[in-house]
Amino acid sequence: GQRIREAIALNSGRSSVIPKHTVSIGTATMIPGDYAELDYLIRQADQALFQAKRNGRDQIVQADIE
Repeated sequence: GQRIREAIALNSGRSSVIPKHTVSIGTATMIPGDYAELDYLIRQADQALFQAKRNGRDQIVQADIE
């Protein structure tokens, strides 16, 4: 996520015509196993994205999956 955020900041800062872009990213990872559910993983990543947006611009939040 950090490399994506930096690439967007680098590329959007070059133009005086196009406004600067920022990105909010929410991620979730888990080790595959018998109880791994794709829907749960997507919901957790979605919640992390909403938290990143609440934290302000240009944020990355990693979901805490147990």
